[in-house]
Amino acid sequence: MYNIGKDMAQTRRLIISVMSKAFQENGVIISPEQFIILKIIDANDDIIQQDIAVFLQKDKSAIMRMVNKLQGMKLLARVPSENDKRKYHVLITKQGLKEFEKAEMIHTEVLSKLMVNVQKDEIEIMQNLLGKIQTNAKEILNS
Repeated sequence: MYNIGKDMAQTRRLIISVMSKAFQENGVIISPEQFIILKIIDANDDIIQQDIAVFLQKDKSAIMRMVNKLQGMKLLARVPSENDKRKYHVLITKQGLKEFEKAEMIHTEVLSKLMVNVQKDEIEIMQNLLGKIQTNAKEILNS
């Protein structure tokens, strides 16, 4: 039986390596993983660390370490929730927004280069296939 998981994992690693290289060559100071966190925060107002962990399906402590590092770089800030003092909203700082926008531009360029010679119908087939696999995986998890 074909092992799609191996190919997906290898493709993911290669994309992250290409993205890391492009970030470094263009003076972006964050990693692709940190970029993803900034992207999630940018797209979601009022987000807390736990929401990020759920979204990325990662351990809360791993997300806390990444948020702490981004906060230490002055790219993120934590603001206490008005409703629940135990929770902190995570916000992008002005400096963080500049870095995010720079990384977003490089990210878009890299994705365009990666999709050279990939036809629109091939993308649609891949999206359909991955959607089916994700649906099957969710059903297995929920059973």
